[in-house]
Amino acid sequence: MAIDNPGVEPTLITQNYAVKAVDSDYSIELPFGTLAGCLKLEVTVTDAEGQSPFVAEVVIHPEQNIVRFTDAPGVALAEMVSPWE
Repeated sequence: MAIDNPGVEPTLITQNYAVKAVDSDYSIELPFGTLAGCLKLEVTVTDAEGQSPFVAEVVIHPEQNIVRFTDAPGVALAEMVSPWE
């Protein structure tokens, strides 16, 4: 990722992503009901030196795509409130 500020030399920021499958048949309760058969992932993001880590949880459904994203930077929780039709 590059940060570009006018009048300042661009800075390159390197990030590392480690993705771990936590559960391949996860059931999740959402505002519109329960979705079964989801993939639950744990995503750890660090800088180039392995410092400043944060861990996010991502739940993916085979038909509804990403249904929940927890603890991403700047977002405590993002989840589907109604299904795709």
